[in-house]
Amino acid sequence: MTAISGRSAGDERRASAILRDPDWAMVEQSLRSAAIPALHTRSVEEARAMADAGVSTALPSSVSSTDFRLETADGAVPIRVYRPTGDATRPAILYFHSGGWVVGSIATSESLAIELAVQARAVVASVDYRLAPEHPFPAAVDDAYEAAIWLAANSEHIGAVRGPIAVCGDSSGGNLATVTALKARDQQGPAIGCQALIYPVTDHDFTRRSHREAPTIGGLLSSADMAWFWDKYLPDRDQRDDPLASPLRAPSLAGLPPALVVTAELDPLSDEGEAYATALAREGVPTSHLRCHGLGHGFVRMPAVHRSTSVIAMVGSFIRSSLVND
Repeated sequence: MTAISGRSAGDERRASAILRDPDWAMVEQSLRSAAIPALHTRSVEEARAMADAGVSTALPSSVSSTDFRLETADGAVPIRVYRPTGDATRPAILYFHSGGWVVGSIATSESLAIELAVQARAVVASVDYRLAPEHPFPAAVDDAYEAAIWLAANSEHIGAVRGPIAVCGDSSGGNLATVTALKARDQQGPAIGCQALIYPVTDHDFTRRSHREAPTIGGLLSSADMAWFWDKYLPDRDQRDDPLASPLRAPSLAGLPPALVVTAELDPLSDEGEAYATALAREGVPTSHLRCHGLGHGFVRMPAVHRSTSVIAMVGSFIRSSLVND
């Protein structure tokens, strides 16, 4: 984990353009051989089927799960709570899955949610927010914020300690995590003690270097895929500057909770994630930035990438140290 430095992401990318983590190189090679059609060439239904394919996670004996339904004015929001066994003090984490606001679910994110619960020794509430295009922006934001209110009010009921909660997510889930913190700040909402953002979506600008230079391999997120997601989530481009869609464009980030921002060097979202970490730090938010060299988007969900374990452990440690005095 590094402090925010003056060296640009572009400089570092050019210096290590041909360097891959060995496990990530194998992932790229395997996907190239499989010749998987690019996500943006598929229908929404096909993209969801691809995301759901082969999803099967065995719940370890050290973690229990309970399903809840949060009733809101817009309908019920399913939430699955993961609770480690034992008597340790457990902070509460609100987790939002990835999938470009269009694909993904509690089931597709289960392995990561379980690992967060184990590493942070925390209760993790995973949110099945509404998906676009059936429910475009701001439906997912509304569900996320309602879930934050629910978790803050019910933390003791589900086995966590009363107090500030953490928000966490990967990719579009990282976007929802930080905009939930923004909304809580602006509406004097639930107390959020920290935010852990794993390669988050923070802007709708596809001209950044990382968007231009990221590998284009079917099965991995590309800039064209990201544009496809945005078109489903918020088709009105005039609204995309809304800070609840593009938090990097918020007039102020001051007063947000301490942040850990994880970026992956070969990810099209790398530059906007780094820009967000820099903007947070500039406005006085205690911010750590973990730049993962030689890795790409989605790596924390890939057991074949061994460094994913240490990164999730760092996320868990950051959350626990932010919320609990062990």
